[in-house]
Amino acid sequence: MRERAEAILEAGIRHYIGTGEPVTSKALFDSCNFGIRPAMIRAELSALGEEGYFSQNHPSGGRIPTQKAYEFFTCRLLEREKEAKPLDRVPAVAGNLAHSLMRGDARSFVEEMARHLALLGIGYGFARDRFYESGIYELFSNLDIEEKEDILDVARDIELIESRIGEGGAWLRKNTWPQVWIGGSPVTKSRGLSVIANRLSVGRKPFLLLMVGPVRMDYEKSLRFMNALEESLK
Repeated sequence: MRERAEAILEAGIRHYIGTGEPVTSKALFDSCNFGIRPAMIRAELSALGEEGYFSQNHPSGGRIPTQKAYEFFTCRLLEREKEAKPLDRVPAVAGNLAHSLMRGDARSFVEEMARHLALLGIGYGFARDRFYESGIYELFSNLDIEEKEDILDVARDIELIESRIGEGGAWLRKNTWPQVWIGGSPVTKSRGLSVIANRLSVGRKPFLLLMVGPVRMDYEKSLRFMNALEESLK
């Protein structure tokens, strides 16, 4: 992708995640310095829309990031986190929560993580088959869905997560972590949910950590926390 187009795409996704408002050339011109006029930003947004990165309900309205856009965005974030220096990505809260996890207080860890990131946190200890969950209120408070059936789909997903983890599957045997799924995952089926997962080692025991949020979740903050946590556990 062209460098300028990529910068505009990322800025548009961040704008939508942060505000919930459709992306417009004026909004990006006012908040970012691309060195080009609004008309040129509009042309780039139009081209990105044709490539499948934005959807638009009305020709004169703003644009909404698509699943393809979020997948591109999270891939870039994962690449950058791998390249980041450890000390550049260890927020104090991640270090403090890592200590709770290492002490064996997985329940408090999941509760504090869910509160900090404003999403549904799930922990699964394979050694003792322990399941921990917290943040249902945070999740539903941030969902961008209003239809009753869609809300019920999310509630049904949450009820089934523990059993879906217990069923196992090839996804648990992946060699590359963390994993990000947009609008559906091995443990959720709702198109309104995204999942960030990591398989951690806590005292040499495997521990699965899931962050479940709306598709418009703050991937950057969550992935940075996830990587900082992993660094703190070493």
